[in-house]
Amino acid sequence: QECIGFCIYPTAVYFNHSCRPNVAKVRSGREMAFIATTYIEKEEEMLISYGCITDPLSERRDRLAEYFFFTCNCSRCVAESIALVEKI
Repeated sequence: QECIGFCIYPTAVYFNHSCRPNVAKVRSGREMAFIATTYIEKEEEMLISYGCITDPLSERRDRLAEYFFFTCNCSRCVAESIALVEKI
């Protein structure tokens, strides 16, 4: 997979990341739209994924750390981390 460049979508910077997002980003050419994927309660944070959410926990966290400089502690990552510890 080859990265051919980066761009900034000003509206996208208002969203935080979750591996269990409630908003999907949809690209069409040079435009991007955001669509709710679940019912969002009043005052609930709207979250997008910064990457591929089908990857295993360690791969998701490694990619986010490398490209976005944070360790993901979203509800899904925390739950998966706890499940891994409980298996030991």
